[in-house]
Amino acid sequence: MSGFSVRDVARMVELPVGRVRSLVRDGILAPQESDEGEARFDFQDVALLRTAKGLLEKKIPARRVQAALRQLRAQLPGDLPLTSVQIGAAGKRVFVHRGGRTWEPETGQTLLNFEGEKLTRVASYETHRANREATRELTAEEWYEIGVELEPNDPERARQAYLEALFIDPDMAEAHTDLGRSLHEAGEPEEALEHYRSAADLRPEDHIAAFNLGVCYQDLNCVDEAIEAYKLAIRANARFPDAHFNLGRLYEKRGERLLALRHLATYRRLTSQQEDG
Repeated sequence: MSGFSVRDVARMVELPVGRVRSLVRDGILAPQESDEGEARFDFQDVALLRTAKGLLEKKIPARRVQAALRQLRAQLPGDLPLTSVQIGAAGKRVFVHRGGRTWEPETGQTLLNFEGEKLTRVASYETHRANREATRELTAEEWYEIGVELEPNDPERARQAYLEALFIDPDMAEAHTDLGRSLHEAGEPEEALEHYRSAADLRPEDHIAAFNLGVCYQDLNCVDEAIEAYKLAIRANARFPDAHFNLGRLYEKRGERLLALRHLATYRRLTSQQEDG
């Protein structure tokens, strides 16, 4: 399943993971669920989180932000998303504008002469993309290149840049690969796994993507899944020695001696050929 994990969106919006989960518990965000039971967020969820963060930055208490968004969810027709309205603040109060009407969601009170700050719309992904193009904001490729440049000295900011690239282009396999590797190196293999999977799905012919997936599964002690990933890597490139070596060791661990010997022998032959060449 495509989409972002709770940690992904927390990084993108720079909110604590706990705050994101709290918004889910309150029914303000309604992520889909993957086959593994994990929450997966879409672009409108990210846009709504950005708005929630903006309200928090205006020094509106978190409980009030959540209460206002929760009440707003109840006040809108069932098929109308929160991203269809404009949300903003004046002082310590949250206001909503839609269809010529401005009201305070916590009380339901309509304001006839609203003189507060200009309300900022919670944009849909399509609006977000249009705004980026109109203002010449960075492209997915540019965000990705920033991530590559930052990674040696500032991996945390590099991961943020990769996420920005994926927000614009969720099918950018390179960003999934590099973000996965960065998360893996940071000791977060479960988060890395999601991006390795995406990279392997997007590029089934890429033996490195499949190999990375195998290494991650192996680190998570998912032996069967790791074996399948290494087999995918070998199907993509039968002359990839590292995949044969890792696969041979896993077969050895499972007690499948003949298969282990076959892949370890292939590994030795390929590395010998590379040294001779």
